[in-house]
Amino acid sequence: MSFLERAGEYSLTEFLKGKDFVSLANALFGLYSIYFVIQGEFVLASVLLILAFVADILDGKVARFLSQSNEFGKRMDMADLISFGAAPAIFILALYQGAGFYPNLLLHLSAICLVSAALFRLARFQTKDSDISGFVGVPTTTNGILYPILYFLDVDQYSIIIITFVLSFLMMSSIVIPIKD
Repeated sequence: MSFLERAGEYSLTEFLKGKDFVSLANALFGLYSIYFVIQGEFVLASVLLILAFVADILDGKVARFLSQSNEFGKRMDMADLISFGAAPAIFILALYQGAGFYPNLLLHLSAICLVSAALFRLARFQTKDSDISGFVGVPTTTNGILYPILYFLDVDQYSIIIITFVLSFLMMSSIVIPIKD
């Protein structure tokens, strides 16, 4: 097999499917949520997290509708790490940073736990074939809707810290959440 023939095996047209563009949109919504947090535009950052949440739900529906489930698409779901791990962690760090060493330390530890739990959960999903009809642990996608809701409800820093620690634990847990068909 020639070099060009082997290179053709890596062509994006071989891998990318319609569903993957929805996953890409998810990642871009997460990226720009982070950008707008840095700009101090928390409402827009929240809206983008919600759009990432919607895109994540749609990518599975699009994959089933177009019969496009494949290993590459499964790997594209790592976009969730940006939208539902990094973006919410940066969101809470920027928004809830307060006075005092210990509250800030706990906030940073909770953000570290959130990103770590999202990465762990996504990696577990990537490596395990499950015949369980449901989610094992709370899905990372939950972060895309929960943190904007908490923002709009004006939840205080201490509650955010507690919620983030609990949510991180639940994402890594083996609790099975059934899916209604």
